[in-house]
Amino acid sequence: MTRPKYSRKIACIPDVNYYKPKGLPSSLLEEVVLTLDEFEAIKLADLEGLYQCQRRSETIYSSAV
Repeated sequence: MTRPKYSRKIACIPDVNYYKPKGLPSSLLEEVVLTLDEFEAIKLADLEGLYQCQRRSETIYSSAV
C-alpha cells in the first residue's frame, strides 16, 4: 500500500536563489541545487530548531485542535 500524497506547505519562498561564501571565486565551488522542500527543511532546522520528528508531532497536534 502506498502512502497518500499531501500538499506541501512552504512558509516562504527565498528572496535570492544563489548563495556563496565571500572571497571564493565561483569557479572553485561545486553547485548544489536545493528543492523548496529541502530549503524549508534547512530553515526549520537552523532558524527554528525544529527537526522532522518534532515538526511531525506539532503538525499532528495542531491538526487535532
